[in-house]
Amino acid sequence: MRRRNNIPGIAIIYGGLLLTAIFAIIFGVIIKPLISFFRNNKSIAIGVLVGICLIVAGTIVFFIVRYVLKKRKEKVTPNLDGNNKYGFTVDNQTPTESSCNQTESAASTTDELTSTYSQPSDTEYPKYASKSSMTDCEKRYWKQLNRLFSEDYIVTPQIPLSSIVRKTIDSYYASELFRTIDFGLFTKEEYHLIALIEINDRSHLERNRIARDYKVKDILKQAGLENKLITLWTDMPNEDEYILKRITEIIE
Repeated sequence: MRRRNNIPGIAIIYGGLLLTAIFAIIFGVIIKPLISFFRNNKSIAIGVLVGICLIVAGTIVFFIVRYVLKKRKEKVTPNLDGNNKYGFTVDNQTPTESSCNQTESAASTTDELTSTYSQPSDTEYPKYASKSSMTDCEKRYWKQLNRLFSEDYIVTPQIPLSSIVRKTIDSYYASELFRTIDFGLFTKEEYHLIALIEINDRSHLERNRIARDYKVKDILKQAGLENKLITLWTDMPNEDEYILKRITEIIE
């Protein structure tokens, strides 16, 4: 509904008359003498006009350059250096090229879950579809870890931080504990945590993934679990002997 204008008509009339009077005074005192002056001094008038044009053009150029620089700053470029801005390195392994896990790692499915489906027409389509809990790459590592450790330990995929870490301050939200770690190694008797294993591809060198990994390490450090985390890069061989050595170092 359109609101009524509450200003009385008489006020509008008086306001218009007042503005007219002010304009007439300005015109008579300032503008009219200037017009007469410039008519008698055309060279000065041209100089003033050129100066005004330059000022307007300079102002336009300034705002265009400022807009372009602002847009460039908004672009995000991944930092592919070994030493990233967050000040940590990952297990002294330097990845060379991605070998698997081209889609987003299943470790981030709790943060980024999307589903593609057709829009309903005559028939209703489900909004959600089932998916595997692990990618093909993670399944290969899960089988390898089971082959190496299943005799003495339980290898569990997709470990939420909330299952091994608790908040000590109730007033804070616990949404950061929704992040998951690819694998956990637990004892068979009491399901005691032995080790945490992250499987990283080149997507973990992107800025948002670096921030996510840094946050996970910080949470584990505060909980006293940082020394239980190892990272395996998919670009590296990660043979049985190497993985056994890394896990044994944690156990001992």
